[in-house]
Amino acid sequence: MPKVSMDNNPLPIPFKLAWHGYTLPPPTAKDGSDLETSDNDDRTHTNIDNWMSDLWRQFLSDIIMKSPNPKGQLKASYCRLTLTQKHSITEDTFLDTNLAKVWNACLVKVGDNKDWEAMFNHLWPDIGHQCVKSQGYAQSLYYNSWKEMIARVNNRETVQAMRATFKRQLNKLKWIPRPAADKLWVSTANGSGFTSTSICLQAIVYNA
Repeated sequence: MPKVSMDNNPLPIPFKLAWHGYTLPPPTAKDGSDLETSDNDDRTHTNIDNWMSDLWRQFLSDIIMKSPNPKGQLKASYCRLTLTQKHSITEDTFLDTNLAKVWNACLVKVGDNKDWEAMFNHLWPDIGHQCVKSQGYAQSLYYNSWKEMIARVNNRETVQAMRATFKRQLNKLKWIPRPAADKLWVSTANGSGFTSTSICLQAIVYNA
């Protein structure tokens, strides 16, 4: 039975690597068990396109869920979304350049290809990537699932095909958080190339 969204419409499967012969290794007891979109259907664990689609949706949710808050308990969150909205986030949020729908305050930079390449490498690391002490990554379900899978696949061609596919999907978005090697969100009031009309710490990069 296909997975459905909150409005009972089938969830999209945007990836087509299975058509080109790419596969995942046999599942382990832990495969996909932590993903919020996973269920007991074996297709999630055996079909590379379904697994990647679930992981992509988890990624979109995680990067919003892990956004930092202002210091001080009495200050309003930077993010306007409710917890339910954060869990059900879709690409549509990242295709809308009206950031006021999502953020009370944010820093903005129009990113170039170099910015986008660096951010992708932080968000979707390659085989052999060594984790550093980080903020946000270790607590993100998508990131842990990704690192576990590419270590277990142990096939550079398959991993490169997966990364290239995720990169194409990422490049379709109009904005994403600005990550760094040691944190999922960079919080700074003086980021190079960033502009703001209010006091804020969110660092978001537009896709030029």
